[in-house]
Amino acid sequence: MTETLRPIRLEVRDGQPYADGQLLPLLPQPDGSTLEPEQAAIAWVAQIARTMSRPIPVVATPEDGVELHLEVTPDGASRFAEHDGPAGADDVPGHHMPPDAASVPKPPVVDPHPAGASAGAPARASALAHPGHEQPHLPASAIQIREPGSTLGPIGAHRAQQGWRGRLVRSTGVPLPPAAAERSYLQDLADAQTQLPGGRTITIVNPAGAVGKTTSALLLSAALGTSRGGGVLALEVTRGRGTMGWRINSSSHAGTVRTLLHEARTLTSATGRIGDLDRHVHSQGSARFDALPMDDIADLAAPSLDGSEVDTLHELLARYYRLRVLDTGHDIRAETWRRALAVTDLLVVTTTVRQDASRAAAWMLDALAKAGRDDLVASAVTLIHQRPSDRHKKIKNDIAQHFSATTGAVIEIPYDPALTLGGPIDHAALSPKSQRAWLHAAATIVRHLAVLPPRTSDQP
Repeated sequence: MTETLRPIRLEVRDGQPYADGQLLPLLPQPDGSTLEPEQAAIAWVAQIARTMSRPIPVVATPEDGVELHLEVTPDGASRFAEHDGPAGADDVPGHHMPPDAASVPKPPVVDPHPAGASAGAPARASALAHPGHEQPHLPASAIQIREPGSTLGPIGAHRAQQGWRGRLVRSTGVPLPPAAAERSYLQDLADAQTQLPGGRTITIVNPAGAVGKTTSALLLSAALGTSRGGGVLALEVTRGRGTMGWRINSSSHAGTVRTLLHEARTLTSATGRIGDLDRHVHSQGSARFDALPMDDIADLAAPSLDGSEVDTLHELLARYYRLRVLDTGHDIRAETWRRALAVTDLLVVTTTVRQDASRAAAWMLDALAKAGRDDLVASAVTLIHQRPSDRHKKIKNDIAQHFSATTGAVIEIPYDPALTLGGPIDHAALSPKSQRAWLHAAATIVRHLAVLPPRTSDQP
C-alpha cells in the first residue's frame, strides 16, 4: 500500500523559491538560462518524485494567498491533486482550501535530506537528483508579447500567465483566472493603450534641479511607447543645454532641436515626410519612442531656445507623433517654459523625498493657480521618486499627502540602482518593480488624458 505523503509547501518570496521554508537554488539550465522561481520549485520537487518513483503532493501559495493543491510527477509535470475540503475562493475545479489541520492525521514526512547530504539548499537539490537523470529543462515562462496596435479583451476573460497560476495554466490547461496582481497589471496595460481623440502633450515640470524630470520624461515615454506600440516623442525644451542627450541612446547622427529647427520649413511643407525626421530624432529601439535633445554646443555665445521656436517645434512634431512628452527647464518665468505650458494638455510634477524639491514644486503650482491655470494643477499627476532607504518615511508621506490634496494623482516611483550612475537609460534594465511602477504611471496619465477636454487654444 502506498503511504500518504505530507505535501511540500512551495512559495515565492522576494523573487526566491522556498520549499517548507528553506531557500532553493536557482540553478542554470543547459542553455545558460535560469528558471523562474516557480519553475525552479517545481523542478526541485520533480527530483524528489523521480527518486521515489511517484508523484509528490505540493501546496503552492500564489501571490494572492489562495493555496493550490497540486501533484508533481517524476517527469516534472504539475497537475491538480484530489483534495477534500471547502471550495476555494475562485471556485476552480480541483482547487480547494485545506481542511482544518487538527482533523487531519499527520502522515509520514518525506525527508528531503538523504543520508550524508548537506543541509544547505544547493547541496540538497544536487543530492536529490536521481542518478542518470539530468535536471529537467523547463521552458522559460513569459508574459505573452502583444503585436503593436492590438487590444486587450475583458480582463476577466484572460487566463493567468504569471506566477503559480500561469505555470498551472501552461502545464494543465485549467483556465485559472489571473491573481489580483496580474489583473491590476492587465488593467493598467489596457488603460495605457486607450485610444485618445487626437494627439496630446504631456509636460514634465519642477523648477528645482535633480528631481527626476529628464528621467521621468524618458521612462514615461518608454512605458507609453512599449504599451501603445510607438508614436511617442520625448522632447527637451530648455533655454540652454539640458541633460537628455546624455541619458538617451544616441543614433549615428548628431541631430538636436537646433538641427530640426533649421529644416522646419521643409518638414512643415506639403513635401515633408516622417522619414525626414530620422536625421534629427534618436530612436530608442525596443522602448518604441524617439528622443530629441537640445544641442550640446560648448559655446557661451550659442543661441538659446526662445518661445517662438517652442511653438514651431510643437506645431511640427504634433504632425508626426500622437504623444509628445516635454522635458522642461528650471525657470518658470522663461518664455520657453511658458510657451511649453501653453501647449500642454497634462502636467506631470516630479519630486524627490526632499523638502526643498517638494517645496519648489508646491510653489510652482501656487504660481500656476494664481495665473488662472487651476485646470492644469487639478489634473496634474505627481511622481515621487523614492530614495534608496526608507529612513525618511514621514517626509515622504507628508509630501504624498500634500500633493494628493493639490493634484489629480500621486504615484511613488521606487528607487532603482540602474539609474544611479547617470548614463544612458535602458528601460529593459530596470527592475520588474520599477517597470511596473512606470506602466502604472503611464496608465494613470492616459486615464487622465482620456477624460480631459481637448485644448482649444494655446494659453500663455
